[in-house]
Amino acid sequence: MQDGRILANLQVFEVATNRLHGIIMIQDEDTWRWMDTFSGIVLMDLPGNVLLTGLNDPDVVGIYMPPFSRLITEAEGLLKSPDEGGQFHTDRGVNRLMRNEEGYIITTFFGPDRQPFHVNDIVERTDGEIFAYYQDVFPAGENNPGSEFYLARFNGDYFEPHTPPYPDSLTSLPYQVFELTADRQNRLWLIGNFSEQEGELGSSPSHVRILEGDIWIDPTDAWEIPRTRLYYVGELDSGRYFVVDGGFYTFDGSRFIDLTDSVNVNADFRILQRVNPFGMRFNIEGNDHLYIRFRDMGIAVYDGTHLYTGISRRAAIRFMSEV
Repeated sequence: MQDGRILANLQVFEVATNRLHGIIMIQDEDTWRWMDTFSGIVLMDLPGNVLLTGLNDPDVVGIYMPPFSRLITEAEGLLKSPDEGGQFHTDRGVNRLMRNEEGYIITTFFGPDRQPFHVNDIVERTDGEIFAYYQDVFPAGENNPGSEFYLARFNGDYFEPHTPPYPDSLTSLPYQVFELTADRQNRLWLIGNFSEQEGELGSSPSHVRILEGDIWIDPTDAWEIPRTRLYYVGELDSGRYFVVDGGFYTFDGSRFIDLTDSVNVNADFRILQRVNPFGMRFNIEGNDHLYIRFRDMGIAVYDGTHLYTGISRRAAIRFMSEV
């Protein structure tokens, strides 16, 4: 969203070269208009309509903030992963883009004692507190430095790390993946999955921790958390929603409710059993609607009452502008 308007990014291939380009569109009332085009693919969508992009040039990444673009190079802390595929990260902490009379200023924030850290997502609580974290933990390999748990709160000057709110029996496992989200009660939800083998993360049960104020809470059995991996979809007035492999759940404020086989006059949730969650991102919401992606059936849209299915990705953008 930008000034209450929807911002959309379309990735396209250049004919005959297979070079990727991103086309930025913005919604003005009932129409969409072109804003900008950049070369590359979006790696992540950061708060404030900032898109971190990997360019066709293998030695730079771009920070895009309509209508402003800036490249980051090795001189500014860019590190290229030795893995094939050219994934990028920066060892300069978190960059903030702010606008003044002369244009945009990028300010870099480090950890305590100006130590660098790696993050790939930022979450803001409803009270404005900002947290940064790294989603994956994995051991070092021959050409890979590995990654450790990182979650930190911004104190205005730097990011203060949190220790993992999990027991040693989990944090000692070599492969871990995390998802951090904020709910409407100003709490943070940290969902972690842990396993001995990387390929088992998709089937490992999720472990939920809630940060309420400054205290981490381990939910009781009364929450009835499913013993499988949870993929967060979004939050509506009726609750928070999660996809699992072969199912769909809601958290109503006190416990998880299985909607997998639920059918009513407005919604047949059984179709969501066809969602294949592995390797997919589901945290897509806007205008009090949730958007759930299928691999072969387009997108389902849920407003808390009605479940609309069979919507193409292109139609989903139009749908967002009409609701």
